[in-house]
Amino acid sequence: MASTQKMEEKNYTSVNFETAYALTDEWTKTVNEYEATVQEAAKDNTFVALESLKLSEGFPPKYDEQIKDLISDVKELITSTNSYFDKLKSEDDDIKGLIPGKGNDDGNGNGNGKRGGNNGGNNGGNNGGNNNNDTEAPTEQQTEAPTEEPTEAPTEAKPDNTAEQVAKFKDMSMSDLSEVVSTLNTLAIENNTTIDALLTDAAFADKVKEALLGNVKIPEEMRTLIENGSSISVAAALKKLVNNQIEGTWGLDQFDTKSVLKTYLESIATKNGISYADLVNNDQYKSTLKTGLSALKTTATTLSSYTTGNVQSEYLNIYDGRNEDVDETTEDLIRAQVDVVSEKTGISYNEFLEEDAYKDVVYQCSDRLARLAEYCDLLSNCTPQTFRDMINGLNFTDTGSNG
Repeated sequence: MASTQKMEEKNYTSVNFETAYALTDEWTKTVNEYEATVQEAAKDNTFVALESLKLSEGFPPKYDEQIKDLISDVKELITSTNSYFDKLKSEDDDIKGLIPGKGNDDGNGNGNGKRGGNNGGNNGGNNGGNNNNDTEAPTEQQTEAPTEEPTEAPTEAKPDNTAEQVAKFKDMSMSDLSEVVSTLNTLAIENNTTIDALLTDAAFADKVKEALLGNVKIPEEMRTLIENGSSISVAAALKKLVNNQIEGTWGLDQFDTKSVLKTYLESIATKNGISYADLVNNDQYKSTLKTGLSALKTTATTLSSYTTGNVQSEYLNIYDGRNEDVDETTEDLIRAQVDVVSEKTGISYNEFLEEDAYKDVVYQCSDRLARLAEYCDLLSNCTPQTFRDMINGLNFTDTGSNG
């Protein structure tokens, strides 16, 4: 009789939990996609120029802060909504098996067994139970729940840990980033698509996550974050990585690498008899651009073997043309980097590459150039628009000092 009393007192939910959670997952996907693509006003070239002239009245940072607050508020709303659904689901699961006809439940709380109309909850009987009429008092045998193995609770939705993944990418070494790039490139080629599509098409969300988890060369700490996060948060973090929205990751925050990239693109345009603007902006030459970007994979591989102990001697041999094993592209890039650093600092290339006091600085230059080369290889498997967005986000006139 105790069981019957509990059923009579319980107000059952009629929530379709599968649909409810799918809806909040879609909200999460939307807000993460927006967060990954929204451009910061403070970094917009027009606002930067206005700010330098004291004409923006502090609008850009205020706008960016309001956007961040909006995103935060939406995420909090999603979290509280999911918590509410979790509470309702927990209450229903708590009394699972007490209602006659439980075996007809479809697992989502929609079957005749669990709710089966109002009579199932209020009168102790339903279509899935026995044929006793409502006036007949149930026997002890009838009210006793059947003995069976408990059903498995539905898997909880993975949390959004985009921020944690982004932070880990920011601290990741060049060799570890290379493994992430390699995984994305391979997956894009295998599926005959672009990396952009992998990260925006929901059909690939789980494939991307599984591919990263399957690469044991990616640090365990990073793979743990990926495993613990939702597929949507994995894609959101990767979008920031691909769009050069994680400061310092690709080495393009310093004048030497930006200058090298501009010089390299100009050289590709010259060799193909086209303008720099056409190479970057005209889809007619997207194949030429793709080939030029992918060619830098060799440079990334070469530079990845350098250490603080040998980087100066390796750079010097390449600069002086004494290394016959290195390819022409890598040689041109290193020479361009050394020349621009020498020009901006006033330090001769011999001093820069021979004095022990500069070995750490030369290694930092090498690491940035390797990251840039790896990034270009990644961009070669993206759409031209992703490359253009990256270029437009750079300030090629910036001549600030190297760090």
